[in-house]
Amino acid sequence: MLSEPEFATYDLDVLKQMQAQDTYMLKEEQYDLVTLWQTYWREYSDKVKVPVLYVLGQYDWLWEGTKEHVEEFASCFPLSPRVDAELVLGAPHALEWWLGSQAWYARCFGWGAEATTSLALKQKEPENIKEVYDRDSASSSAAWLDRTDNA
Repeated sequence: MLSEPEFATYDLDVLKQMQAQDTYMLKEEQYDLVTLWQTYWREYSDKVKVPVLYVLGQYDWLWEGTKEHVEEFASCFPLSPRVDAELVLGAPHALEWWLGSQAWYARCFGWGAEATTSLALKQKEPENIKEVYDRDSASSSAAWLDRTDNA
């Protein structure tokens, strides 16, 4: 999950934490991943109609951590309105244990908020989206200023 120690993708103290949370994969899951998954996953990716965030660590030991692999996988979501994909340099398979995990989580939450907002605005389909944005931004800013003035 963390890649080879010589890549220094994690703090050694994390090993103690990880052991408490680690669990073995069921044999059926292992078999499916190694033997079957490659034969059917495209049936599912071809039907995805929501935004997709796909990130692969450079030192991922399970998947091939290359820019080409990321681009190839990202291209497999033809119905998705948005596919953001990138190779994270210096990262292992388990991004949550990586030295840059806090930035990774901030990225995920920010991406989720942005994707959700984009979809919500698209569903409104206003004639002039700038007016809606300006109105909503002004309301949010005014509410924030009210809160800070009263603090």
